[in-house]
Amino acid sequence: MTLMQVNFPYRNFCVIAIKIVSVRGISEKYEDDFKQEYALAEVRLRFEKLFNTEASLCGFYKKEKLVLGLVNFDYSEEHFKTLCQEFTMRFTHGYTVYVCSSDIVQDICVIMSTVQKAVEGLSYSYIYPEKMYFISAEINNLSKKNLNKAKISLKNFISSLKLGEYDRCLYELNLLVDKIRNEKYCIEDLNTILKELEQEIENMTNISTNIKVVEAVKLRKVQFS
Repeated sequence: MTLMQVNFPYRNFCVIAIKIVSVRGISEKYEDDFKQEYALAEVRLRFEKLFNTEASLCGFYKKEKLVLGLVNFDYSEEHFKTLCQEFTMRFTHGYTVYVCSSDIVQDICVIMSTVQKAVEGLSYSYIYPEKMYFISAEINNLSKKNLNKAKISLKNFISSLKLGEYDRCLYELNLLVDKIRNEKYCIEDLNTILKELEQEIENMTNISTNIKVVEAVKLRKVQFS
C-alpha cells in the first residue's frame, strides 16, 4: 500500500504508544533536558532496531510528551506482541519504558482511529506499575464495576483522614488501591474514585487537620493521577 508517497509493503499495521518514566532517586538533576533527550534517543534506537527488519518497517513520532511508533509488519500477532514485550526490557540508564499497542488493522486509513485507545492504555501503568506492556484489546475488555465496595473503603479512608488517624488512614488507602488492582477496575471507574478522593483531600487542606496525613495521601494519590 502507498500513502502520501510512502510505501507500506506489509499487511498489518499497529500503533505503539510509549511512555518514558525516569527512575526516582538517581539524581536530583535527572530530569534535565539533556538526559531526557538521551533517554528518548535510546528508546528510538531500540525501537527501530526491533521493528525495522526484513519483515517489518516502522516510523517514530514525538510531539511534546506524546511518543508514538507506527509498525507495518508481515509476521504473526503473537510475534509482534513478543517484540513489544522485549522492547520494554533492558533499559539501564535510569528510566522505565511503558508501552501500549493498538488494535492491529490491515488498512492504514483507519489507523488513526486506534491511536487514542493506545494512548489511553498507558494510563493503566499508574495502576500496574510493574506491568510494562499493555494491549488495547485486553483493556477494551475491562468493564465498569459496581463501585459500592470501593466507596465503602473510600468512606472509611475519609473518616480516618478527618480524625487524623495516620496509620489507619494509610491502611484504608492501601486497601482501596489493592481493591482497584485486584478487581481490575477500568480507567473510568478509577477517575470517578479519584475525583471524590481529590475533593476530600482539598477539603482537608482547607481546614485544620493533621498535615502529615494529608501530605502522605497526596503522595499516594500522585502515583495514580
